[in-house]
Amino acid sequence: MMSDSTNVLSPGRTISESVVADALLRHISASKGRVITTQFASNLHRLGSVKAAADLTGRKLVIFSLSSLLNSIRNGLI
Repeated sequence: MMSDSTNVLSPGRTISESVVADALLRHISASKGRVITTQFASNLHRLGSVKAAADLTGRKLVIFSLSSLLNSIRNGLI
Protein backbone atom coordinates (compact mmCIF):
# COMPACT_ATOMS: atom_id res chain seq x y z
CA MET A 1 0.00 0.00 0.00
CA MET A 2 1.22 3.47 -0.78
CA SER A 3 -0.28 6.46 1.02
CA ASP A 4 0.45 10.17 0.84
CA SER A 5 -1.12 13.57 1.24
CA THR A 6 -0.04 15.05 -2.08
CA ASN A 7 -3.34 16.77 -2.88
CA VAL A 8 -4.28 17.68 0.67
CA LEU A 9 -5.06 21.29 -0.28
CA SER A 10 -7.19 20.35 -3.31
CA PRO A 11 -10.92 21.05 -3.03
CA GLY A 12 -13.27 18.18 -2.36
CA ARG A 13 -13.63 15.44 0.18
CA THR A 14 -11.95 12.14 0.85
CA ILE A 15 -13.13 9.09 2.72
CA SER A 16 -12.74 9.01 6.48
CA GLU A 17 -9.81 7.33 8.21
CA SER A 18 -12.22 4.75 9.69
CA VAL A 19 -13.09 3.61 6.16
CA VAL A 20 -9.38 3.31 5.38
CA ALA A 21 -8.80 1.39 8.63
CA ASP A 22 -11.58 -1.07 7.76
CA ALA A 23 -10.10 -1.59 4.30
CA LEU A 24 -6.62 -2.10 5.75
CA LEU A 25 -7.94 -4.74 8.13
CA ARG A 26 -9.79 -6.47 5.30
CA HIS A 27 -6.76 -6.53 3.00
CA ILE A 28 -4.28 -7.50 5.71
CA SER A 29 -6.60 -10.29 6.90
CA ALA A 30 -6.88 -11.66 3.37
CA SER A 31 -3.14 -11.49 2.67
CA LYS A 32 -0.80 -14.42 2.96
CA GLY A 33 2.76 -13.74 4.03
CA ARG A 34 4.20 -10.32 4.66
CA VAL A 35 2.34 -7.07 4.17
CA ILE A 36 4.38 -3.95 3.49
CA THR A 37 2.94 -0.46 3.83
CA THR A 38 4.44 2.97 3.54
CA GLN A 39 3.22 6.43 4.48
CA PHE A 40 4.49 9.78 5.64
CA ALA A 41 5.82 9.75 9.19
CA SER A 42 3.37 12.52 10.07
CA ASN A 43 0.39 10.28 9.31
CA LEU A 44 0.22 8.79 12.81
CA HIS A 45 -3.46 7.88 12.55
CA ARG A 46 -2.73 5.72 9.51
CA LEU A 47 0.15 4.01 11.27
CA GLY A 48 -2.18 3.41 14.22
CA SER A 49 -4.64 1.76 11.83
CA VAL A 50 -1.89 -0.47 10.45
CA LYS A 51 -0.87 -1.41 14.00
CA ALA A 52 -4.46 -2.21 14.96
CA ALA A 53 -4.84 -4.43 11.87
CA ALA A 54 -1.57 -6.19 12.71
CA ASP A 55 -2.74 -6.78 16.28
CA LEU A 56 -6.15 -8.08 15.19
CA THR A 57 -4.63 -10.49 12.67
CA GLY A 58 -1.84 -11.76 14.91
CA ARG A 59 0.91 -10.18 12.84
CA LYS A 60 4.06 -8.45 13.99
CA LEU A 61 4.62 -4.81 13.16
CA VAL A 62 8.16 -3.87 12.13
CA ILE A 63 8.88 -0.20 11.55
CA PHE A 64 11.71 1.14 9.44
CA SER A 65 11.74 4.87 9.91
CA LEU A 66 13.48 8.14 10.31
CA SER A 67 13.93 9.38 13.84
CA SER A 68 10.83 11.63 13.80
CA LEU A 69 8.47 8.67 13.62
CA LEU A 70 10.45 6.65 16.13
CA ASN A 71 10.26 9.59 18.54
CA SER A 72 6.48 9.66 18.15
CA ILE A 73 6.30 5.96 18.94
CA ARG A 74 8.59 6.30 21.97
CA ASN A 75 6.49 9.18 23.25
CA GLY A 76 3.32 7.08 23.07
CA LEU A 77 1.65 9.05 20.31
CA ILE A 78 0.70 5.82 18.55
